[in-house]
Amino acid sequence: MTPADTISFLAHADLELKRAERYRIFVSLIVLDLSLVCKHLPQACETTLKEIIDLAASRLRCTDTVTLLDNSRVALLFPETPRQSAMIVGQRITDLVRRNLSERMGEQIEELVPMETASYPDAAGAKPVKSFLEELADRSRN
Repeated sequence: MTPADTISFLAHADLELKRAERYRIFVSLIVLDLSLVCKHLPQACETTLKEIIDLAASRLRCTDTVTLLDNSRVALLFPETPRQSAMIVGQRITDLVRRNLSERMGEQIEELVPMETASYPDAAGAKPVKSFLEELADRSRN
């Protein structure tokens, strides 16, 4: 993943947020921390992450976007999708990651995959998508 890819993803997410605000539709963003892949498969971390992303992308709608933000964080953007639906997909992706790792390791992996979620319109007490995007942009610059 290059910094240009991250910037492109963030620009796309910002555009989807503006569209959601204008037309009063949902948009959700999930970031998964897949550092457990690197923990269990340090020699094949990068390759495994790319394979997992490709597998996840093949199971998403054509309007959804999945991208590797940095060494182990994966972002998923779901236009016209409420938070609850996006979280269901996020959970399915984390199950896919654990299953994939379990097959590669030959043992059951039950570790939790940390997941951050933001959506518009914002649920009470939830992180707004705009501030989530700003945080992601700051992290990618560092």
